[in-house]
Amino acid sequence: MPPTLVEPPRPMEPTLPTTGCTGEGWLWQLKWDGVRCLGVLDRGMVRLWSRRGHLLTASFPEVAAAVRQALEGQDGALDGEIVVLDPGGRPSFPLTLRRATTPAPAPALVQALPAVWAVFDILALGGRDLRPLPLGQRLAMLEESVPPGPRLHRVATNPGEGSDPLGSVARAGLEGVVFKRADSAYLSGPSALWRKVKVRRELVGAVVGYLRGASGARSLHLALGAPGAWLPLGAVSAGLDRHTARAWQRLLEDGPEGDAPPGIQPSGPRWVVPRWAARVRFHEFTSGGRLRGASLHGGPLALETTHLGLVAAEAREQLP
Repeated sequence: MPPTLVEPPRPMEPTLPTTGCTGEGWLWQLKWDGVRCLGVLDRGMVRLWSRRGHLLTASFPEVAAAVRQALEGQDGALDGEIVVLDPGGRPSFPLTLRRATTPAPAPALVQALPAVWAVFDILALGGRDLRPLPLGQRLAMLEESVPPGPRLHRVATNPGEGSDPLGSVARAGLEGVVFKRADSAYLSGPSALWRKVKVRRELVGAVVGYLRGASGARSLHLALGAPGAWLPLGAVSAGLDRHTARAWQRLLEDGPEGDAPPGIQPSGPRWVVPRWAARVRFHEFTSGGRLRGASLHGGPLALETTHLGLVAAEAREQLP
């Protein structure tokens, strides 16, 4: 039976490769840094399901409308990633998470942070379950049956042989690549037939607080956004040696005290009015929008002359 609204299918998920995944029989797609979403149109009703089976429909009304328009009234199911783009046109997970955690967003928020659904697979169409078909055939049906639109983007698919996409992906500030077997059926859960390769990325965040130490700052608390609407990224301590820890603490102690970002317990760190920014290298965002595997890189940056957000980085293949 095709996927239904009552029991959404568990999405197929890539694994981290232990061997190469280029060459004949492999395809690759960009990995979009957003919220996984299965969009289903069933008997006239649209539902957006998260990777864990939670409904996202109320949080992304513009994407729900795009599902209905793209499927043109036919029952069907598509798989993709919902993203909100930053001012540089790159996917921003913190901005996407802000939308995902805002049920029934006000029209002003939808207009300020519009979402795009990056669709990379089709699971069902016209009452037919397409999951047993090989990926290459499903992608051909996706291209033939689902037109792109302002809020729906079809993810491009590239042949695996003779290509090395990681360098260009890193320089564009994107998350990575998913390699997929062209003959793979759509299977629920993790599968080695899909393999993700990430790049180590860089980000510049505002310093909104720090944890004092006897000889210098023990960690810096970073955030993205703007005053009054900071999105916390968590604390970063890696990269603070004795000299830089002392320099950061001396710099931040001279500034005025501020408030903790929304949703953060105020006790512990000293919160400051942001005047400085820091560059960090990190592996990925957690599901809660925090940085994972982050380390400081370089010295303090004046906030008023610094662009916050992701920056381009050299490719660093992340393997177990």
